[in-house]
Amino acid sequence: MSAKKSRRDNISVPAVQPSAPAEHTQDIPVTPRPQQGCCGEGVFSRKDTLMVVLYSVLLLLAMTVQTGTVSMLLCGLALLSLLGKKPLFRFEQRLSVPVLGLLVFAIVYGAAAIYSPFGVSAKSEFYKFIAAFSLAVILLARFERKHVPGLLWGAASVSTVIALVSLDMSCGRVLFGPFNALMNALGTDYTSALQESAAARVNGLYNDANVTAALFSLALFVALYLLQNSTCVWRCLAASLLAGVNAVSLLLTGGRGALLCFAVSCIVWLIAERADRVGLFLLLLETAVTMIAAGVPASSMVTSGNETAVLVCLFSGLILFALDALAGRRLTVVLSAHKKAALAAMGALCAVTAALCAAVFLHTGPYTFEEDDSYIVYVLPDGITGDATITGDVDGDPQTVVYSQTLLNTYFGGRTDLYSGPFSQCAFTVPEDSAGLYVIIVGQAGETLRSMAVNGEKKIALSYPWLPEAISSRLLRDSLLKSNSFTLRLEFDKDAWKIFSTAPLFGRGLGSTENVTRSVQTFQYESKYAHNHLLQTMADTGLVGTVFALAFVLGSAWLCLRAVRKEKDSLAAALLAVWVMMNLHSLMEINFSVRGFKCFAYVLLILPVLLYAKPLLAGETAKARKRAKTVGILVVVLYALYLAVFGGLLERTRMTDRKAENFQTSDVYEYLDFLRGCVRGDVFDHDSYQRNYVATAVQMDDWKYNSDLLKYVKELRASGTYENDSALARYYYLPRQEWSELFDCSLEGIRQVRSSPDGWNLQMDFYREEVLPAMGADNVSAFVDGVLALGEALDAMNAEGRLETVEPNETNQSFLTLCRSVKEQGISGQDAYTILTMLAQSGEGEAEDAAQ
Repeated sequence: MSAKKSRRDNISVPAVQPSAPAEHTQDIPVTPRPQQGCCGEGVFSRKDTLMVVLYSVLLLLAMTVQTGTVSMLLCGLALLSLLGKKPLFRFEQRLSVPVLGLLVFAIVYGAAAIYSPFGVSAKSEFYKFIAAFSLAVILLARFERKHVPGLLWGAASVSTVIALVSLDMSCGRVLFGPFNALMNALGTDYTSALQESAAARVNGLYNDANVTAALFSLALFVALYLLQNSTCVWRCLAASLLAGVNAVSLLLTGGRGALLCFAVSCIVWLIAERADRVGLFLLLLETAVTMIAAGVPASSMVTSGNETAVLVCLFSGLILFALDALAGRRLTVVLSAHKKAALAAMGALCAVTAALCAAVFLHTGPYTFEEDDSYIVYVLPDGITGDATITGDVDGDPQTVVYSQTLLNTYFGGRTDLYSGPFSQCAFTVPEDSAGLYVIIVGQAGETLRSMAVNGEKKIALSYPWLPEAISSRLLRDSLLKSNSFTLRLEFDKDAWKIFSTAPLFGRGLGSTENVTRSVQTFQYESKYAHNHLLQTMADTGLVGTVFALAFVLGSAWLCLRAVRKEKDSLAAALLAVWVMMNLHSLMEINFSVRGFKCFAYVLLILPVLLYAKPLLAGETAKARKRAKTVGILVVVLYALYLAVFGGLLERTRMTDRKAENFQTSDVYEYLDFLRGCVRGDVFDHDSYQRNYVATAVQMDDWKYNSDLLKYVKELRASGTYENDSALARYYYLPRQEWSELFDCSLEGIRQVRSSPDGWNLQMDFYREEVLPAMGADNVSAFVDGVLALGEALDAMNAEGRLETVEPNETNQSFLTLCRSVKEQGISGQDAYTILTMLAQSGEGEAEDAAQ
């Protein structure tokens, strides 16, 4: 079939036996692979083409324009897509576990956004979800099996655009300039994602190399499937370009976890592929060769900020096309006709590949500094204790720094310098609590480090010439199981489990890990998400949400497995590899918490439903068909209601926020009425309006507003957040002189941020500067008891075996000590008040002397 006559990819209908290779009439011969696959039914009209193109544009917008406006646009389009008879029929035919699981999970997730006490975070997360969910609904309602090839082309193309822009961000930024100008016009700015200086790793648009790597991995699988099952020479070329760009971009991210998961997923694909396993093996081998051939020079270019890296990335597609057309496809035909020879050849190629991989990691060489005062970091071998020296063969006598890290340092990034001076005199003593040793060598341009060893025995690898710089530098400076990223991930997972344990049924609501982590962590760190999507879902939505999320995700995998087993479907095998990559890597990364990845992943998770779903209520009798139709209608109605209700709530929230930004008045009663309306209008994040209402109404003391005042106080107090409880203590209990409630409320709030010294210090500052003058001499004993209760809570937390103790600043520590002294000596009344106020008026020394 010629490229001119074809309106769709030449992918045959699923069959039991592979079809014979078809004759190709293009000027450039491309031997077709034996084909299995989807979507041969029906005619792919111009309308279908337009639908696929428009959907691809929507996907690109959803992944790049990360605004609430685009989320609401997608929500509206999804709602419109459910109108008509065809969506009813499609949902009836696709009424399967993934479809039901997605619906119920969406309901739970929306509820979690509402009952979450962390409104700002919850609303942000829900915008991401509604965008991905809307894309999934549009697919279910308007697309059919025949559209899948086009959707695959669109998805791979979207990722390729992001890959080229991401790579350009690390180089000359020729593409990034106009791209970001367009994004600015649409409401998004990616300037903050730019790297301050040239680096080996490509972080990408999402400013996270690991998430970026996962995205490119998924697109690479899609592009390779398209290449494997294309016969038209132009489609082969296009698929090769898509695969080449995503493959090299994947390598340049330097994501070790992503590359490992990609390798595992490739093995799964080979196992699941039954129609053309030999051809797939050769294609994967060609891809590996292309990645290394183009990735190594491109990595060096990225490190130096050379824009040519983008051209090399594009050229990699031509390399892959040539390898596939001139070698891969021809070998596939030959080997497919001789099964024994094919097995022997595959075994030999596996052995050669394994040997080459081993050689890549075992082959080391000298390191040459490319610029003046440039440096390189090496991790020293394990087992070094006591006195040690570093010796080696190096040009000149470069500046050398040796430092150690304790277990706590690996989390915080701190270090203890053991030696700083010329390389020739490098000697140091290893501390007993050292968990890792590192050396920094600072050299001048052209100087070469040829060898280096510790105590003349333990040699250190200096460079991996056959690996891209992004991967080589990480292997040299990091010990995988002792690296900062690995140890922190373990802590993230542990703390996410602790959060889940506090509310196992429904979770703590969206934004839980960002806001609750400081209440359970054993040392202070900042992380918005658990680096494990399963634990993130458990913490946010509990067991209820997790069950239905798994029904959606595992249901999609089951459809692929069934198609592989019963139909030997090549696309099902490819989608199964995509599923493994997506979910395996998400057990160690924040992939599904990034909007771009979430949207892309949801599209791929829905494709098996379009291809292989069978109705759960299928039956031959009229009664069974009527029941299936009724349930199908009910599901469509529920999907539509969900989009209408939650989309409406989000839009009402946006309208409320816009009104609040422009509202002005000098009438306090009008202000209170407006705040009350805002509370009703924003179901996701109304705490700020409630706090302002309470702070204003408590001063008015008007019985007309007391009912809402008490209601808001109760709701804010029940949230248990530091922000709400601190506000109540300052603006409600302090003016009303309810001292006992003030201290109790303050203690409740501090639990949420108890790992943060700032939280404790701010509370102590509040006590010392505002509460003490307000309570006066008559209530000084109650004040001292409140301060001591705060101190006892701090001591109790530090006694829990934390890796890091929390200490107040010097002023607050002195004030706490002074309060304890006043209590121990039985000083009360005016004398105690005078002593405590002297801390601020006369300095710490005089106050402590007065307490003696």
